[in-house]
Amino acid sequence: MNSEKSTISVRFRSDFAEILEVRAWYEGSRLGTLTNRLVRSELQKVSRVGEKYIISKGSAEYDELVATGGLDESYYLLPEIDEIISFMPTNEGRRGTKLTKNKQVSLYLTEDEVSQLNRVVYAQDVFGTYDSEKILSYRYAIHGLLLNTELLKKQIHKERWLVPSRPSTKTQTSEAFAFWKG
Repeated sequence: MNSEKSTISVRFRSDFAEILEVRAWYEGSRLGTLTNRLVRSELQKVSRVGEKYIISKGSAEYDELVATGGLDESYYLLPEIDEIISFMPTNEGRRGTKLTKNKQVSLYLTEDEVSQLNRVVYAQDVFGTYDSEKILSYRYAIHGLLLNTELLKKQIHKERWLVPSRPSTKTQTSEAFAFWKG
């Protein structure tokens, strides 16, 4: 059964995209394929916990749950907005120019997956991402979901942004495989 899919495009900072590209290369896939798989996996987790159990770290609700000891495994915790912003692309004062360093990826999501993504946007409650019932931007939600993946949690906290370049020799290829296994 082939269902209609929505296309959502998102831009990644070059160093953020490089982490994903190296992993995609290691798996023998492409950046878009890997990103779609990771986002879908996180959206399945969001779907399992339900709308009322999606919260952002640093929010008033999160602080209250931590203070009362009510935070448990039943919650889907999104990274703090400041952390998400630190991984998002910026214009860096280059208005009117095309930024070629940022990578754009298209996500192909089913209606149910888009609905789950909408729940993440509302849970994050970032100013300017939605207006009444209309979603204006998914970029914070997508970055937040990706930062929650085991791949990026492990990689980012392992050595903050230290990613080997694309291997071009057998020695570099061996080092890249050891890097991802280790």
